[in-house]
Amino acid sequence: MPDFLPHILQSLYKGLGVALLALETTTIDYLNISLMGQICMHLKVLNLAFDELRPSSREKPQIDPYSWLVAIVKYHCELIVLRQRVDRIFNLPVMLQFVSSMVILAMTAFQVIVIGDGSKSSIIMNLLLCCVLCQLFLYCYFGNEVYEQSKTLSTSGFGCDWSGLDRKCKQTLLIFMINAERPFLFTAGGFMGLTLPSFTYIISKSYSIVAVLRQMYSRS
Repeated sequence: MPDFLPHILQSLYKGLGVALLALETTTIDYLNISLMGQICMHLKVLNLAFDELRPSSREKPQIDPYSWLVAIVKYHCELIVLRQRVDRIFNLPVMLQFVSSMVILAMTAFQVIVIGDGSKSSIIMNLLLCCVLCQLFLYCYFGNEVYEQSKTLSTSGFGCDWSGLDRKCKQTLLIFMINAERPFLFTAGGFMGLTLPSFTYIISKSYSIVAVLRQMYSRS
C-alpha cells in the first residue's frame, strides 16, 4: 500500500484481504467436504436399494430383479467415476494443505506451549490451532464416512434374497460385489487416505515435531 494513504485505509485494505483469503479457503474446503458428503449419501441409497430384493410384503408391487440389479450396477459405476474425478481434482491441493497444516499445527502448538501466558497473541494462536484441527478433522471424518459406507456395499449385496434369483441375476450381483470390493478412498495426493486413523497419525507426527522443538528450545 502507498505510504501517502491514510492508516485507516491501509488497515481496512489488509483486513479485507485477509477476510477474502479466509473465505476462499473456507469455500474450497466446504465444496470438497460437501462432495464427499453427497457421495456418502448416494452410497447409503445404494445400500438401501438391496432392500427391494428381499422378500417383499404383499402390499408392495413386485419389481423385475434383473432390471433392478442392472440399475444398481450402473449407479455404482457412476459413483466410482464421480469419486475418481473428485479425487483427481482435489488430491494435490489437499496434500499440500495437509502438509502445510501439519507444519502450522506443530509450530503453533509449540508457540502456545512456550508463550502460553494468556496474552492476545497466545489467544490468537489457540484459535488458529483449533481452526487447523477442525479443518483436518472434517476432511478425515467425511472421508472416513465415505470409506466405511462403501465397505458395506458387498455385505448389502450378499444380504439380499439372492438364493431365489435366476442365474442371470446372480451373475449381475456377482459383478457388483466384485466391483464393491474396492472401497471408496479419498487421498491426499495419493499418499495418505482421508480417514480417522490418518487424523490420529497427523496428530502424533505433529506432537513428535513439537517434542523435538521443545528439546531444542530447552538446550538453547
